[in-house]
Amino acid sequence: MSQAKIQKRYRRNVMGAGAGYIGAVFGVSTQLDGDSPVTVLNVGLALLPGLFIVGMVYAMWVYIRDVDEAARHFLVKAMMSALFVTLALSGVWGLAELFLDNLPKLPVFFVFPIVMGMFGVFTAFGPARGMGCA
Repeated sequence: MSQAKIQKRYRRNVMGAGAGYIGAVFGVSTQLDGDSPVTVLNVGLALLPGLFIVGMVYAMWVYIRDVDEAARHFLVKAMMSALFVTLALSGVWGLAELFLDNLPKLPVFFVFPIVMGMFGVFTAFGPARGMGCA
């Protein structure tokens, strides 16, 4: 498959998963709030947006698997850089939270957006810049 087709498939899959995620978040938020009872149905609804996150991560996996070796090299470097920064940030902040009760908490929800944001930064300005991807 050509690189252009691989990129087109990646963009379609990620944008579809992103649209599904946004729709699921809005839909679930109209049905559930913090005081909703913990039932099988409510847990299933609460997990629904996460399935689209799994879809997005899978689309990235397939993309990295299918691109040529040079692009894969730079994308993996960008992803690893993003993961290292996120692990350092969450580890340092998490320890500080243990010692300081009044420190604002970093919900685990933000780990995924931080990784994706850092991946975007490293793709645009770091080791994967100029690869025409992500």
